[in-house]
Amino acid sequence: MAISVPSGGKVIVPLTLNAKRVQLLAYIAWRRGELINREKILEHVFGWGISDEEATEDKLSERFESHKKLLRKKIREVVIEHVNKPAGRVVIDPEIDPFISDAGFWGLADICRVDDLEEIDRCYKVILLARKDGKLIDKIPEHVKHSCDQLIAAYTGDFLEMMIKKYPSEFRPWQGYSSWVRKPYTHYRDYYLEALWYAAEYEWQQGQRYADERDAAAKETSLQKQQEHFGRAAQLYETYAMYACNAKFDSKVTFGAHGEYGERIGMSERALRRCVVLLGSLGRTDLVNQVWSAYCTQMKTISDQRWQPSQETQDDVQAAKAQTNAYRFSTQASQLSSDFTEQQDHLP
Repeated sequence: MAISVPSGGKVIVPLTLNAKRVQLLAYIAWRRGELINREKILEHVFGWGISDEEATEDKLSERFESHKKLLRKKIREVVIEHVNKPAGRVVIDPEIDPFISDAGFWGLADICRVDDLEEIDRCYKVILLARKDGKLIDKIPEHVKHSCDQLIAAYTGDFLEMMIKKYPSEFRPWQGYSSWVRKPYTHYRDYYLEALWYAAEYEWQQGQRYADERDAAAKETSLQKQQEHFGRAAQLYETYAMYACNAKFDSKVTFGAHGEYGERIGMSERALRRCVVLLGSLGRTDLVNQVWSAYCTQMKTISDQRWQPSQETQDDVQAAKAQTNAYRFSTQASQLSSDFTEQQDHLP
């Protein structure tokens, strides 16, 4: 949390890593602009994982009020000590309140912004609009690639990732339900992964522009440019493949007892196949081995040894390992778009 001062700049409000207090802020913040039923806040944040004896209306309300007061108190202290006193006057009212309420519903006050999520949402709207308008079927426009790059840069980590790792018991399933955090956690991973995918497709398409150069003098330059684009595409596909299945908390990363997988698994393998095909076209069999080894290790670990690569993935990896230069694999690299349209149905 930070306070923007009129003269410019920001003053950080230090928050104790209290799981409930941070959850309260995050629960309201990720649904900015929306008023939330107080009973839902009590249930999802303060009543999660505790016995019925402890989850009485009075006790949960007391915790809710206590954490609100502590947040307001910390804001007041920071405003007085780090904004008003140095200025020698009241620059900001120390009684500012980050919350608003109306008839039992709570939300963020109009003075609050959630900068990182708002930036991610802004970038994603460009991608979503282009997809809905059918502009991403066989070509990624420049403005969409730009938004993908901006979204990737804005996405510094999964929603409440640090808190989930530090206090796993706070977010465990309870009474057959998942923690409220799992929805925004998966939601914003969807956005990030989709941006990675389209950025990779853009680089692959740019590389394809240099595939048919016939002028001998320009052929070497064209090949170099093609390899640069293919190299960037391979890196983006690798990032997608590894990131898509690096967290069980993602509701789309599932491994069934009978071999059925969540949708992230299929998309992850698809990205992995594109990565190794491109690396094979570049003659980088060393990187193919490296990527494949890291991928198998991660997938076996996260699936508790249940994951098995599809035959298509195994075939593409073996074919990529057999390449020794940038020419023998060019046919397969040029066909990377064969299931490009098909994958649209799997994106969020």
